Amino acid sequence: MADKKISELTELSATPASDDYFVVLDTDASATKKIQAKYLLGIPAAWTPTFTGWTGSVLGIFRYVVIGKTCIARITITSGTSNATTATATLPIASANIPNQVWDGACGRTVNSGSIATVAGRWELAANSDIVNFYSDMGTGAWTNSGTKLMRATIIYEIA
Repeated sequence: MADKKISELTELSATPASDDYFVVLDTDASATKKIQAKYLLGIPAAWTPTFTGWTGSVLGIFRYVVIGKTCIARITITSGTSNATTATATLPIASANIPNQVWDGACGRTVNSGSIATVAGRWELAANSDIVNFYSDMGTGAWTNSGTKLMRATIIYEIA
């Protein structure tokens, strides 16, 4: 590639795959390096979280995308039975290690013991962690430890 102009290169005719690479000129290091396409293009992927607070299988749709140093994870639990007053799920990538940093936000629709909640639920992620905690309200509300427990959440956080 060193003896070719960019205009002479063959153009990629399809969307790059997540394991494709782009060439990057690192001007600080005066070096040519590579970066995976998924980190620049935000190519969505699936992951399988590990859950606590449910009995048996938790079913749903679990997708994430990384854009630069930001991870956006979408959790949509469609079937699950509570067995605890707490609820956690593992995320695909750990959060950045920033002392005292906490990422949090409101959940979408939540169901607690079979009833659709009338107040917003909340998610919270500590620094240097891949475990997100869910609460049944905007405080640290506990879940009922039986019945159907469902939630939807879009979790946006910084990664290392």
